[in-house]
Amino acid sequence: MPMTWEKDLKPIYSPDDFHWGKLKADPDKCTGEKCGLCIENCPFDTWEIDENYIPKMKENWPCFSCYNCMVACPEDAISIIESYHVDSGFWKTLPGPLPARTPLEPRDAEGKSDQWNAVEKVIFMRRSVRNFSDKPVPEHLIKRVLEAGRFAPSAENTQPWKFIVVTNKDFKKNAI
Repeated sequence: MPMTWEKDLKPIYSPDDFHWGKLKADPDKCTGEKCGLCIENCPFDTWEIDENYIPKMKENWPCFSCYNCMVACPEDAISIIESYHVDSGFWKTLPGPLPARTPLEPRDAEGKSDQWNAVEKVIFMRRSVRNFSDKPVPEHLIKRVLEAGRFAPSAENTQPWKFIVVTNKDFKKNAI
């Protein structure tokens, strides 16, 4: 029997019982328009400035609770009212909305306070970006990314990869 959108695919790709995340900026902590890091770091453009120059979430706008805004805020002014979650089905969030937790403080072997090393800092600062500019990536940057990728570890240094760079927008649109 062939799969159908309504019966087989919609529950997986488009659940009905999801709840967007809700976050709030504390006006007593927030420096307002002087900073703007929450707005700048939101991949979904969920924030806007209110009449008091304090960030607020746009009405009926998606928030997947990535917490990029929260992590970027130097004043710890962003709080979670409700995390994005799905109540049932394939994507059900178990056991419920996932709590946002900042990383534990780094400790050395004796349990004393320590500093994050360079690799840990890169991992903690990494963000998934899904809003992309129409501006093409300059060729020199593409070459730098490829060169870094070429030196990534591989089993027994076999380096079994090949890189294909597609920069033609029409080709990319037609390929999808």
